Amino acid sequence: MTHCPFARFLSAATVAGMLFCGTSVALAQRSNPDGAAPAATSKAGSLQELLDQSAFAYKKMEDGRFRVTVESSGTVSVIIASDPSLWKDNEGNDVRTVFIFRWIADLPEGFKPSAEFLSKIHEINDARYLGRCCINKYGIYYASDFWLRTADKLSLEDEFYAAHYGAEFMAKELKPFLQSEE
Repeated sequence: MTHCPFARFLSAATVAGMLFCGTSVALAQRSNPDGAAPAATSKAGSLQELLDQSAFAYKKMEDGRFRVTVESSGTVSVIIASDPSLWKDNEGNDVRTVFIFRWIADLPEGFKPSAEFLSKIHEINDARYLGRCCINKYGIYYASDFWLRTADKLSLEDEFYAAHYGAEFMAKELKPFLQSEE
């Protein structure tokens, strides 16, 4: 069986989905290609500093958010990321979180989710440790956030790959409900 570095964080269903997609090998190789412990990385003061350290292609949008391209296992995700300030600490420094989301599917105008559909979203979220499946009147999306002050290059990469594979898994799980609404 292939080792998945996220196994202690992800639900059994998500790990099974990753193994089904063959992604655990890519994650293990990316995080630890030779089996050695990953090298320490420096903390950054902004999301842009972390993105500059990473191998991800990104573009800063006019509103200050970042459009990040994640490619793995022959698929591409566009992830939107921002690092809003939540408050100031006792020294007057911004306390920031990194918020990421990946769009999964549009919903038709006037869409009324069934109890089974909402139950499936709850089941997905209940089984996850990283990220969550969200719904609003426009569509369904993957969202996650983490503290910028404890983030480094490796944790940023882990979060983006979790968003990439998590959104793919969610799309697959919700596809039957979306097709029945068309």
